[in-house]
Amino acid sequence: FAHALAVDLGGSYQFHSPSGTAAPKLGSILDACLPAFLGVVVSIHILKTMEDSASTFATLQLLVDSLGSYVLPTLTAVIVTRAYSHQHSDIAIMSSILASSSSCATGSVISGVAAGYLTSIGVQYMLYTCMRYSIPATMTNVILGGGVGSLTSIILHLLQLPTLLAWVTATLRSVLVAGTNFPGAGFLIGIVFCYGSKVGWYHALFLPLILMEMEIGGASVLGAVDECTLVMVSAGICAGNLSLPHTKEAS
Repeated sequence: FAHALAVDLGGSYQFHSPSGTAAPKLGSILDACLPAFLGVVVSIHILKTMEDSASTFATLQLLVDSLGSYVLPTLTAVIVTRAYSHQHSDIAIMSSILASSSSCATGSVISGVAAGYLTSIGVQYMLYTCMRYSIPATMTNVILGGGVGSLTSIILHLLQLPTLLAWVTATLRSVLVAGTNFPGAGFLIGIVFCYGSKVGWYHALFLPLILMEMEIGGASVLGAVDECTLVMVSAGICAGNLSLPHTKEAS
């Protein structure tokens, strides 16, 4: 658009290709999606309790499957694309939704992150390419909104990346469940959680792992440990402060 204005005014405009974008931090991306993860898990739990008494079982099961497979990968793809292509707004979001279609078949939120990141790079470079070769604005929107997202989805599918990442997170869930069967495992994990929360591991490591456990709408082993070691302790401290408020006069 700056190029079009410069040409109209009889000036010149030098294109600059976008510089390298920092790799996305998985922890911060998944942390931002926490409200949606909680909403999906609670919704699936409510729907499953309704299945026993509902006559429209097939409809409810379809909704449960959709929430467990489609919502979270699409959400993470949109969040990543929006974070790294915020200047492209709606067209980048549209492209990321298309790109996440390959991830929805497996329900992998990590694949959704990959789709969103690749889309953000593709949208930026294709926009500069279209402007460099004076491609009309309508065709540019078609390429960015439809072409980049579709191509990203096809590439991910051909590389089988969604399947691989879904296997990784499924293995993680299996290992965590198996690891808690050993005597004292909960105690050791609780110690790690307490220590990690003091040195910055919670948002960088623990919460992303919890959300990866929840990617298909299920419960989280580490989430239960989090509740016992951090949430309930904090709730006890808050309850103590409310019941026996500490004032300056008392001190």
